[in-house]
Formats: sequence, C-alpha cells, structure tokens
Amino acid sequence: MNNVKKNNQEKIFYVCLLMGCFFMYFLWANVIPFDAGPDEHMRYQIPEFIYKYGYLPHGGDERIRDDIWGISYGFTPILSYIVSAFFMKVTSFFTTSSKALILSARLMSVFFSTGTVYFSINIGKKLFNGAFKYTFVVSVALLPQFVFISSYVNNDAFGIFTVAWVVYAMILANEKKWNFNSCAFLGVGIGFCALSYYNCYGIILIAIIYAVFSVINNKDIDKKIMFIFIRILWVGGGAFVIAGWWFIRNAIIYDGDFLGMRTSNEYAEKYALEPFKPSNRATPHNIGLPLKEMLIGRKWIESSVKSFIGMFDALTVPLEQWSYNLIYIVTVIGIIGSLIPKKVTGNNNKMVSVVLILCCYLMCGITIFLSLYYSYFSDFQPQGRYCLPMLITLNILLNYGWDSLTYRCKYFVRNFIAFLIVIVYCVIIAYAIYNIVIPVYIR
Repeated sequence: MNNVKKNNQEKIFYVCLLMGCFFMYFLWANVIPFDAGPDEHMRYQIPEFIYKYGYLPHGGDERIRDDIWGISYGFTPILSYIVSAFFMKVTSFFTTSSKALILSARLMSVFFSTGTVYFSINIGKKLFNGAFKYTFVVSVALLPQFVFISSYVNNDAFGIFTVAWVVYAMILANEKKWNFNSCAFLGVGIGFCALSYYNCYGIILIAIIYAVFSVINNKDIDKKIMFIFIRILWVGGGAFVIAGWWFIRNAIIYDGDFLGMRTSNEYAEKYALEPFKPSNRATPHNIGLPLKEMLIGRKWIESSVKSFIGMFDALTVPLEQWSYNLIYIVTVIGIIGSLIPKKVTGNNNKMVSVVLILCCYLMCGITIFLSLYYSYFSDFQPQGRYCLPMLITLNILLNYGWDSLTYRCKYFVRNFIAFLIVIVYCVIIAYAIYNIVIPVYIR
C-alpha cells in the first residue's frame, strides 16, 4: 500500500514538473522580443519561407541568404523548422499577425524542450535510486540556459531532445537485451538526431560504442557477431527511413555535397561581406593565435562555461556571479564523485555501468572539442549553447557522482543533499525570472 501511494505521489510530481516546465518555457517565449536569442532572425527565415511558399528552400536562395554572412540556415538540417512552419500554418487559420506567427514558430522549441524533460524523467528513473532521480531531471529542466533556448527559434532545443531520446533508447535497449522493438526505437532516435544539428552527432558514436560493448558483455546473447550485424541493419534502417531523404536531397541539389557544408562555404566565400568570408575571417588560427591564448587570454573557457549555465539576450545579460558559483560547486563535486565506480541501476552488471559513464565522458569531450574546433578554425564564438548537446550526459555524470559520494550515508542525509541541489536550481531560475526576465523583457 505504501509503495502504491509512493508511486502515485511520484507520478503527480512528474506531471506537475512537466506542466510547470511547459508553461515556464511558453511564458518565456511570449515575453522575449524577437531576435533576443542568438541568430533568431536568420533561423526564423527558414520556417517563414516554408510557411509562405510550401516547400523547402535551397540554402543559397537569396530570399533567405544573410547579407553579412552570405549563407542561410537552409544548408543545415531543418526538421525543427518544418515543425515551426507547421505551427505557423495552423496559427494562420486564426490570425496572421507577425507576433502570433513568431510565437507559433517558437512553440517548436517549447514542445521539444518539454519532450527533453519527459525523456530526462525516464532516464533518471532508469539510472538512479531515491532522490537523485529527481535531482537529475531538475538539473536538466531548470538550467537557465536550457530554459532560454526553449523560448526562441533555434535548432538547439530539438538537438538536445534527440540526444535525450538516444540516451534513453540506449538504456532501454540494454535492459531489453536489444530486442527488435528497442532497436527500432533507438534507430528512430538516431534518425531524428541526424536531422537536428551537427554538434549533436557525437551521441550517435556513443550509442554504437555502448551497444557493441553491451551485446558482447551480455551472456544471454548467442552468436554475437551475427546478432550485432542484424541489429546494425535494423537500427541503421530505422535511422535511414527517418533521415535519409534529407541527405539524398542535399546530394542532388548540392552536386554530391550530402552534408551541405562545402556548398555553404562556397556561398559564404562568394556572397559574404569581405571581413566575413571564410578566407578573410580573423579566426584565432588565421591570425596565428596560440590555442592557450584563445582559451585563457580571450576567455573562451570562461565565456563558454558561463553561457552554458545561463547568459541571455545576445549573450549580453549574465546571471549574478553567485549563481555561477553555486553551479560550479555542484558540478565539481559531482565530477569528482563520478570517478568512484558504482553500479548504476538499469544495467545488467557493473562493467556495462562503467562503460555508460565512460561514454558520457566521451560525449562531453566530443561536444566540447567540436565547439573548440569551430571557434579556433572557423568562427570565434565562445557560446555555451554549442556545448548544450552534452547536457544530458553531463548531468548523468554529476548525479552519478553525487549518488556515489552519498551512497553510504544515511537515508535522511542523502535526501537532504539531493534537496539542496534541487533548491540551488530552483533559486537560480527564480532569480533569473524575477531579476532578469521581468525587468529586461517585460517592464
């Protein structure tokens, strides 16, 4: 009877959390002015084009090509923008006011971020016992920068959603011993990830590594080579059904450039203003700046970390320093604790659990490397949102670390520490709403 009551209370908590997050993201989307998020005007051009003309644009179409950069976001995967265009079309049956259309386009980010919270709830229940399954979802849902990217037109919210999907599908497939249904679910998630943003692709490699190790380590699976081969075809087939059309389309209209990146650079070189052409950009690499100088002297690390936690508008409105310090403390202690081996719930043995943690580290490393590489060689932009695809795996590490550090503590102590972590995130997001969102965007 107590278990039934506890389960009902848990369900009520999660339903309230999902509803609360949806309304918070939606309210932010209502009050933030257009183009208050980085590059929103360029991103909004894509769903607006689809809404107006009813077909997908060529990335170099002059109707969406930016006058400064010479390119558009039409070269990158645009599934999230298709969803925005759908919401815009539905809204247009009732009103065609620019404000309503912009808000309807932003609904894409609101819904996908709420979906991320949903997957985080399920990941937390699979991986953690006790109170730390709650700290996991709260540390994802209430991170100020995550809330911010949930409120304007971008690809980031959809990308994080697909990463959360793939992580949950990995854990579920391992639990189900990689049956066909769980593999199909993983394949669909990978397909959507392929249609999100290139800086999310690290999770695809992670899924492959984790899956292969899990199958090899599972004593209940016979003929492992054939089993792996069939599952690769099954997962790959599911991913291709979802995402294959986009890359085939690119190869056709961009003369074999299935990613669209080469063609995008060609348009940038041809149409961008002189200082912004790829060959003329004053990137750290082009001006001979040492990597160490970029990281420390030009504050790449500091700017990336702070804007990963929370920095609003065009990265010009920061949180108070105490907010960053609290997150630093939670993060550093969690990372230290994650180095302590401990079996994670939802894995069939300790070794698979360790591999999951190592995969989380690898995902974080890949994501940081891609952001670092882009800033050094392509365009110096120390923006934490480029590292947000590692949000799920980073928080797995942090909560795993806190769980490990308090594993032998009394039940009351573990719950109290978890409660403090939840309070940290709640206080920071409440401060951001009351002292930043309201004064800056409403008054």
